[in-house]
Amino acid sequence: SIIIKPLFETFNGMVSTASLEDLNQTAMAWLDEHCSLRVLRPMVLNTLRHLSTTTSILSDPSHLPEQATEAVCKINKTAGET
Repeated sequence: SIIIKPLFETFNGMVSTASLEDLNQTAMAWLDEHCSLRVLRPMVLNTLRHLSTTTSILSDPSHLPEQATEAVCKINKTAGET
């Protein structure tokens, strides 16, 4: 969700479903603007950097499934409070 959420938000803000033609044109424009290698590369690198510094994936990868479950539970708990 670290990568997908910002992409989904920009997609929702930019893509029009008023007509099939609008959907096609705005979806293609969104792809060109938000899914190019130039845009995705820093996003993915920053996400990998974040994961490598906030989890034990580099020092003890066996703990990653547990940490992922804890992170999802924390997000769900926070979302339920708002």
